[in-house]
Amino acid sequence: MSEPRHVACRVPETSVAPICEKGWRMAFRKLRGKFYDQRVSPDKPGGRVFPYVERIWFPYYLYTIGVNSRKGPGTIVVTVEAWSGAFAIFQLDEFLTTGAPPSGEEFSPKLTIDACEVTARENLLHTIMRQRSRSGGKPIPDQIVAREAILYPLWIYYYRRKKGVIDIKIVDGVSGQLVGHRTRSGVLEAFVAKQEAKSPAEGEGNATPSEEAPPPSS
Repeated sequence: MSEPRHVACRVPETSVAPICEKGWRMAFRKLRGKFYDQRVSPDKPGGRVFPYVERIWFPYYLYTIGVNSRKGPGTIVVTVEAWSGAFAIFQLDEFLTTGAPPSGEEFSPKLTIDACEVTARENLLHTIMRQRSRSGGKPIPDQIVAREAILYPLWIYYYRRKKGVIDIKIVDGVSGQLVGHRTRSGVLEAFVAKQEAKSPAEGEGNATPSEEAPPPSS
């Protein structure tokens, strides 16, 4: 099986910190206790110095949907993020490339391409219905003519919000904008799932959770 295509990362690592320092802060709440683990703990061997940045490649599904209007048939390309189901119109075809993506951790999808196909069609229809009518009439979604899994670049900015609490901000590697709430939740869930899937043997000899981080807030 060939490797999935990926969207070229356009935002350099050096731009991430300035972007995040201007944004608003996000607390982990219930997830932060689980997330404070070997991935970011400075007390572990090879631990990081905060703040620091890393790039990940997150799974999305790309759908090309046929549409019909008074102007004739056409297509619209959309994406669905494969953890939270976040939807977007995709206008980055020129940045799609083949081959292995540059350095960065890759994540597998949680949601299936079939399940997200329903999300893609429904969200496109709702998006079209919210738009003002055009001279050629609103396009009506038809069949999905192509679909594929792709990888999308995200920059993770880790920093200490206060003593004992690690926080993150997530920057879109193409637009340079902070990602929306749904994608941020999807990334956090993916981090936690990957950590919990590790062999129990990897955690032997580690400090107890109470020594590593405060308990999750209610």
